[in-house]
Amino acid sequence: MCEDIEAFAKAMQARGVTCGPVRNEGWGMITRLELPSGGKIGVYQPLHPRPKAMAAGKAGKAARRARRARRARRAKAGKAGKAGKAGKAKKAPEGKAVKRGKPKRKGR
Repeated sequence: MCEDIEAFAKAMQARGVTCGPVRNEGWGMITRLELPSGGKIGVYQPLHPRPKAMAAGKAGKAARRARRARRARRAKAGKAGKAGKAGKAKKAPEGKAVKRGKPKRKGR
């Protein structure tokens, strides 16, 4: 991402880096640079407004609190679920096999 893609492309070409044409994609201006390995990488200049910066402390605390709550729920569900399921295996009616695993999707 850059602020002025035209100037960036000219600077890269002055250094011998091959750049593709600058195109307007609606959401931003984009060009592709060719890497020494032959691969290509895109660089763009956004035309859309940038989001407001979040306060790092508040976002971090909320994320940590949510992770702790998820872990607690999983631990609680895991303890309750394991006690009742121990030793129980699927039994098939006589003469029929038990299907295991995911069912196959039809139409693909």
